[in-house]
Amino acid sequence: MRTKIVVFAGAAAIALLTAGCTDKPTPATAPSAPVPVATSAAPAPVESASTPAAAPTTVKPVATPVKTAKPAPEIDGDDWIPALAPCRSKEQKVEVEKIVTGDLTGDGVDDVVVSRSCTAITSYYPSTVEIFDGAAGSRHPKRIATLLGGDLDMPSVRSVRLSGRTLTITAHGVGKKAPTACPNLKLTYDYKYSGGKVTLTNRKAVTVTSGDCLPVNR
Repeated sequence: MRTKIVVFAGAAAIALLTAGCTDKPTPATAPSAPVPVATSAAPAPVESASTPAAAPTTVKPVATPVKTAKPAPEIDGDDWIPALAPCRSKEQKVEVEKIVTGDLTGDGVDDVVVSRSCTAITSYYPSTVEIFDGAAGSRHPKRIATLLGGDLDMPSVRSVRLSGRTLTITAHGVGKKAPTACPNLKLTYDYKYSGGKVTLTNRKAVTVTSGDCLPVNR
C-alpha cells in the first residue's frame, strides 16, 4: 500500500512540473490607446437679428417770426430841401449841412434830422435843425420840431448824433462880445423827445480865448 501511494504522488509531482514548464506566460495586456476626447467645437456665432438703427430724429428749427421792416425814409438831402424852411432872402438858397436818421420818436420807423443853412450874403448864415417824422417821408413831410435858429449863439452845426430819444448837436457859435464874423464858442446842445415834444435839456458853451476864429459851414 505504501508503494502505490508514493508512485501516485510522484506521478502527480511530475505532472505539475511539466505543466509549469510547458505553459506559456500570459502576455501582459498592452495599455489601451487613450480614447480621444471629443473636443466640443466652438459654437458657431449666432447671428442675432440686428435691430435696425433708429432713424435720426429730424428736429425742425423753430421758425423765428420775421418782422416786416418798414421802408427806410429817403435820406437824399435834395429830396428834403422842399420840406425845409425857406431862407430869409430870395437871393439865398437852402443848403443841407448834415442829415441823419434814427428812431427819435420810438414808433419803429427812423425819423429824419436835417441840419440846414442858407448861402451867405455877408459872413455866414446860422444853422437850424429840422426834424421830420420818417413814416411820412419827404413827399408828405411832417415836421416834428425846428431847433436852434434865431440870433442866440448864431450856431454853425458841426455834428448831429441820435441815441434813442436823445439828440445831441455840436456847433461853433458867436459869443456876445465877439464879432459876428468870428465864432469863438464851442457849443453842445442836448435835446430829449418826450410826449410828442423835443425839449432842450442841456446847453454847454466853451469860449475859445485864442485870436483865431472857429471854422463854420459856408
